[in-house]
This record gives sequence, C-alpha cells and structure tokens, in this order.
Amino acid sequence: DRCEREALHILNQWQTMADVLLSGVLEINVHGAVDLPRMDYFGLCDPYVVITVDGFEAKTEVKKTTLDPVWDEMLRIPTFLPPLKPSAAISEKPMIVAKVYDWDKVGEHDLVGSVIIPLEDWITRGPEKAEWEIVGEPEKLRSLHPG
Repeated sequence: DRCEREALHILNQWQTMADVLLSGVLEINVHGAVDLPRMDYFGLCDPYVVITVDGFEAKTEVKKTTLDPVWDEMLRIPTFLPPLKPSAAISEKPMIVAKVYDWDKVGEHDLVGSVIIPLEDWITRGPEKAEWEIVGEPEKLRSLHPG
C-alpha cells in the first residue's frame, strides 16, 4: 500500500514535469497596422498593441502621432497548454487576444479594436493568415498586420 502511494506520487511528479516540458514560449511578430481611426483631438493616434494569452501579456512600444504604425517587434509570451479534448467548448480553449490601444497622456487609454485567435489553431497549423481585421466600433474597423 505504501509502495503504491509512493509510485503514484512519483507518477504525479513526472506528469507535472511533463506539463512543464510541454510549455513553451509563443513568439508573435507584430508588424504594423494600416489606416487606424483618428483617435486624438488633433486627428491622429498613438497606438500600441497588447497581446494576451492565458493571463500572460506582452506590449509593443507606443508609436506617436501615426495612423499607419510600424512596430516590427517580436513579442514573447509563455504558454502552458494542458491537453484539451477536441470536443472541448471554444470558451474552454486558450486564445490569443490582440488589442490595439490609443495611448493617452491623461485618463484611460482608448481601445481601438481587437482580434481573437484560438491558440490551439496557431500552434498546430501556424498562422493561416498574415493579416487580421480588428474588431471595434463600426467606424474604427481597420487592418492589423502581425507580420
């Protein structure tokens, strides 16, 4: 009985180590965006991108006074992928959430728009596109180029 419990404990330790080994770092090259909406008083935008995966986030630099920012930044985010059943609901699966914000010196930064990509799809098949439409207010829909 004691040997059985010790064996089970060791097996659980190996499973935990295997889960850590299956984790990795997701690298996303955020290239730029085109024709962002005018967000500031003077008709420009100070955009930056925040990418969130399973509670971890990474941000690009703020690009001042531009509607066509180019970041060319590689963002690295740790990923931990527990095995999921193919039949798992989409709400249970980790997502890549990319949000474009307009930086403001005073007050909250304004959300320009966002895009959501299933992490499992990105990892198993790679990015199927090189460009996504960001979703925001109807007058703010523009293209986000991840690079």
